[in-house]
Amino acid sequence: LLKGLEPNREKIQYFLEQSLMLVTALSPIIGYDKAAEVAHHATEKNLTLKAACLELGYVSAIEFDQIVDPYRMAYPLD
Repeated sequence: LLKGLEPNREKIQYFLEQSLMLVTALSPIIGYDKAAEVAHHATEKNLTLKAACLELGYVSAIEFDQIVDPYRMAYPLD
C-alpha cells in the first residue's frame, strides 16, 4: 500500500457492475446461449448485467445476486 492512497469504492463498484466478464457465472444456470444474450443485451442497451437479466426475465434480482457474486467467483473455496 502507498501511504495516503485510498481506493475509490464508488468507481470500483461501478466498474464491477459494468463488467461483462461476470456473465460467466450465469452460464451454468441459464445456459451459454442465454448468458451470451444477456451480455449482448447489456451492451446494446447500455445496461448492467443485472438490469439486462431482469429485463429478459432469466433470473430474479435475488437469484442474480446469489449467482453473480464476484467475491465467490474470485475465492470459490472460502
